Amino acid sequence: MSIDVSPNGPESPPPPPSEPPPPKKDPDNSQAVIILVLGILSLFTCQLLGPVALFMGMGQRRRAQEAGYDLDPIALIGMVLGAVGTALLLFYIVTMGGLCCIYAVMIIFSIFFGLLGAVAGA
Repeated sequence: MSIDVSPNGPESPPPPPSEPPPPKKDPDNSQAVIILVLGILSLFTCQLLGPVALFMGMGQRRRAQEAGYDLDPIALIGMVLGAVGTALLLFYIVTMGGLCCIYAVMIIFSIFFGLLGAVAGA
């Protein structure tokens, strides 16, 4: 049996490891709210706002990483909604572009055959 005679008293166990500090939040989340509003509007009213919300969200994410902040979840949701709105916009462009081409071909054929019928009937 040994007796502890150190001047600091009996040795205590080492302190538990400290928890990591909580992530820093961006103090101004007004731009995050704007990104969310633009993302929501891009889904329901104007798909042209989708790319705006997406690029604003990407910029906000880059600035948050550079400053050491966590990206605000509101901005992340707005960025995702903006990406969905952008996908809808591209779908509409492709679909409407295809329909416009079909209508243009139909109009050209109807004009051509109308003129052909007029010439043949004259």
